[in-house]
Amino acid sequence: MAGMLDVPKPRINCSMLSQHISRAVCFVGRVEKVHPTGKTFSVSDGEGNNATVELNEPVTSGPRACHPNGPHSITKSLDRCTLSSHQKGATHLVAKEIQYELEEELSGIVEVIGMVSNKGAIMATTYDILREDKGTPFDLELYNEAVKLIHDFPQHYPFEVAASG
Repeated sequence: MAGMLDVPKPRINCSMLSQHISRAVCFVGRVEKVHPTGKTFSVSDGEGNNATVELNEPVTSGPRACHPNGPHSITKSLDRCTLSSHQKGATHLVAKEIQYELEEELSGIVEVIGMVSNKGAIMATTYDILREDKGTPFDLELYNEAVKLIHDFPQHYPFEVAASG
């Protein structure tokens, strides 16, 4: 059985959450507030509506030396991590009890992949912070219009792959 990250997911905004209960989705929005526990944060879509994102673990991507770049997977860290991309062949041990710290500030535009709960919250499997480099801001309002357009013409933008059989 394919995992959530391996299957097509519809891109949605806040007004579409109730139509996607118990389904995997992709949501892009601006981080508005991170709860002090680090287990939830709120995001706004291009229309200014808010959604809640719930995490299994506090906002972190594990030990800083292992994974300095996204996407940030919401999973527990391994006890041993190979730093081949940072220090050729070097390894280090990670303490079994990890003090969670933010690797980087969770702010700006974020893409969340997860399942919509019965409460209408997004239960995140993974998230990625989208950098707004070189002074070009992400136009969330334009993105929201594209999401609505995609849903208005589903025959041209299929999200589901037909089962072969």
